[in-house]
Amino acid sequence: MVNVKLYVEGGGDSSYLHKACRKGFRKFLEAAGLKRECKLSIVACGSRNKAYERYCTAIKNGNGAML
Repeated sequence: MVNVKLYVEGGGDSSYLHKACRKGFRKFLEAAGLKRECKLSIVACGSRNKAYERYCTAIKNGNGAML
């Protein structure tokens, strides 16, 4: 099984908001039918640019990533 990280915009600059953002995306994806057993990690990045930069870095390093 492949581990994939989903880089998302949102969550501001605090760890509390990042946690809330990840929780919201998890609820959304589960409601859309994604199983919790799926090896998908949600990474709240804050700004759109940070999300894109972190996604590009992951791809360059050969990691499974989605934006």
